[in-house]
Order: sequence, then C-alpha cells, then structure tokens
Amino acid sequence: MNSKNGIIFSCRKAFTIIELIVTIAIIGALAALIIPRMSTWMEPPERTLQRAFIEAIDIAKNGISIRFRIDKEERRGTIIPEALVKEEEVIGFSRRTINTWKAMEMRWKPTGNAWAFDPEIIYFYQDGVCTPAKITWGVSPYVDNYLLTVTGYLVERKGF
Repeated sequence: MNSKNGIIFSCRKAFTIIELIVTIAIIGALAALIIPRMSTWMEPPERTLQRAFIEAIDIAKNGISIRFRIDKEERRGTIIPEALVKEEEVIGFSRRTINTWKAMEMRWKPTGNAWAFDPEIIYFYQDGVCTPAKITWGVSPYVDNYLLTVTGYLVERKGF
C-alpha cells in the first residue's frame, strides 16, 4: 500500500479469482432460474392470430385472394389459411382454367385447435380490408372472445 498525503491507496489493479468465481456463480444461478421459464413460454394465441391477419392483408394487397377457414370436426377447429389459385383442367382435347382454394403456408400460422369464426370464413381483399367477424378461442368455461374489424384489427371482447 502506498501512502500519499495521509491517504492510503491500494496497488491492486485487477479482480481476484475468488471475485470472478463468485460473479460467475451468481450469473449462472440467475440463468438457471430464467432459461427454463423462457423456453416454455408460448406466445398468446390472439397475438399469433393478429400477426397472421396482418400477413394475410399484406399478401392480399399484392393481388392474391386469401381466406381463413376453420378445419373442424365439431364446432371448433384449427385455422386453415387458403389462397385462390388458377388450375388448368383437361377434359379430352379441351382445356379450361378454374379457380380453386388451396391451403397455403404462412410465416405466422395461428396455433391451437379450439377456434370458431362467425361467419365461418374470413376473406381478405386487395384494398386491405377483410370480412368483419366474431372469433372465439378456447373450450368452455375458458373461452376468449374477439372481434375482427374491417381493417384487420383484433379487439378482445368481454362478456358476449
């Protein structure tokens, strides 16, 4: 230790190995608590649905007709995004073009199998609007209700 004008200074210029080990142990303990919670976190279904609606509106603005329908066995089911595609049909020597709906892959596909739409199909148009709808997700008594506006915005509704 050096002394200058009655003040004692330490000549230490670095951390000791004990201080480094304790710091690393604290960081490791915090990581052990946080990482398992983050790995099991799932995004809420209404957020993925909102992202899927935004993506569908963007696709529709590029000239591709899009619709969402429910693939259901009973009253509720999974959401299937579909695009309107042209196919050629050959009958004998003649060909004709027909429009059919085909399932499509989306970056933000809505998850879950307890969705219900009213009306049953939601269409997205080239001008950036969509069919307004009442959307429910979940199984009774844990049902979440939403309204889809014409502009594609999803609004949570309580008590309807």
